[in-house]
Parts: sequence; C-alpha cells; structure tokens
Amino acid sequence: MLALAGFIRYRRAMRKHDPKLLLQAESIPDFLKKEFMRRLAQNENYSLRAFARDLNLNPSRLSETMNSKTGVSLPTLEKISVRLKLSKSERGVLRDLYLLTGKKNRGAREIAIKSLTKARERNKIKSLDTEKFKVIAEWYHAAILQMTDLESFRPDIDWISKKLDIPPERTRKAVDRLFSLGLLFEDAGTWKQHPDLMVTESEIPVTAIRQYHRQMMQKAFRSIEEASIERRFVQSMTFAISKDRYRDVCGKIQNLLKEAWELSEGDDNKKNELYAINIQLFPLTDGNPK
Repeated sequence: MLALAGFIRYRRAMRKHDPKLLLQAESIPDFLKKEFMRRLAQNENYSLRAFARDLNLNPSRLSETMNSKTGVSLPTLEKISVRLKLSKSERGVLRDLYLLTGKKNRGAREIAIKSLTKARERNKIKSLDTEKFKVIAEWYHAAILQMTDLESFRPDIDWISKKLDIPPERTRKAVDRLFSLGLLFEDAGTWKQHPDLMVTESEIPVTAIRQYHRQMMQKAFRSIEEASIERRFVQSMTFAISKDRYRDVCGKIQNLLKEAWELSEGDDNKKNELYAINIQLFPLTDGNPK
C-alpha cells in the first residue's frame, strides 16, 4: 500500500512542469529538451520513452521534434498542453513558441515575439515581487543584513546558520536573495548591507508584514524561556485610553523605536550582539459592542 502511494506521488511529481522553463524556452523543441532534462535530474532512470508516454506522444516522433527534425502540429501542441496541465496563460506562451517557427506568416511571428516579451517581463516582475515578499516575511533576512555590523561577523553560510539557528540551505537561499536584490554586496572580502537600497513600504504586502510579526512574536516568546534575565528585557502594561489618543501613543512608540535605532547607529563601541525589539499595542476589549 505504501509502495503504491509512493508510486502515485512519484507519477504526479513527474507530470508537473516547471513554468520557468516554458518562459525561458526559445522554441518548442527547446522547451521539451529542458523539461525532459529536469525530469531526468529528478530520476536518473527516467527515459525518453517515459517522457513520450507522459505526453501521450510517439517516442520516435517526440525524438524528431526535440531534435528539430520535424515540426509540431496543432494536435500535438494540444496534447502537450493537456498532459502538462498548462494554464490558459501558459498555453498562450506555448502557442507563441509554435508561431515563432512559422515560415509563411511573418506578421504572426512578430505578434508572437511581442506576446512572449510581455509574458517574460510579467514573470520577471512577479518573481521580483515574490523575492521582496520573502525578504519581508521571513525574519532572518533582516537579521542577516544587521549581522554584517557585528565585529565578529563572518561572510560564511555555516557561521550565519549556526548563529541564527536556521538550516544552511535556507541561509544560502536568503543570502542569494539579498545579493540579487542589491540589499547585500561584497566589499574587501566581507559582506555589507547597502545603505541606500531597501524595500519600500508601498511594496510590502499586508500578508508579508503579518507573517514577519508572527515569527518575531514567537521568537520573543522563546526568549522568555531560553534567554537569561540579564540578556532580555520584557515588560507589559495594561491601561485604559480614549480612541482619540491612540494615534498619539503610536507616535510615541515610533519615536522610541527611532531613538533606539539612533543609539545603535551612534554606538562607538564594537558591536557584538544582535537584538530585536517587538512592541505590540492592541485592544483587550471588543471595540464594537453590540
């Protein structure tokens, strides 16, 4: 039973395509080659015959198509779309790749080129937005940036991983992401955070902010149990206030955070510790009583 379940999961995984490969492809044969190599990397026993079976195509015909010895017909294009479970927009990309190889209709090729360019640009923007989302949503990105100010900082994945207690592979991806966004750069053999680049507030989705605060609250909770009193400062206060003064209190808190930041920036001593401040001001009573 377990073996059967594993086989089903394996078959489903092998049928799934990589959308990035479709957008990166220069032609349908190029896409098929890339998709086949992706599957082969997942399973070294995967064969061209298995690929043909998964696409519901003749193996020899598929081989000729991948090697550009024969063209792709519209029925074949439909089979590929169905078997790979392409979305409507992905089918449009596949059809544009099909039109690129057309020799008779020059106008159709030009339209396909423009359509592909727009699709790739949209994907580039979407990918960038996803990367920015992760930088905000996952707490360790900000931690890595600030760690570069530590006297003991090492531009080393394993060192950062142990200090922050996160897996090395996750650390590596985070560092690559920070470099790709320009938030981190290399200087004189070490890493530094870019002083002028940041993710602006307008670019931050609400869901990313919520996820970040949720993670930081969890870490604050852990510090109560794990960090000594000498290394943590946790206080709580409950008070009644009018709704009109709520914004005034928020302003005071923001000034406090700003002053704390300025103290850390103006610290002439060598920095040897990384701290986080979490402040929550939230209602304990129902603000809309029936």
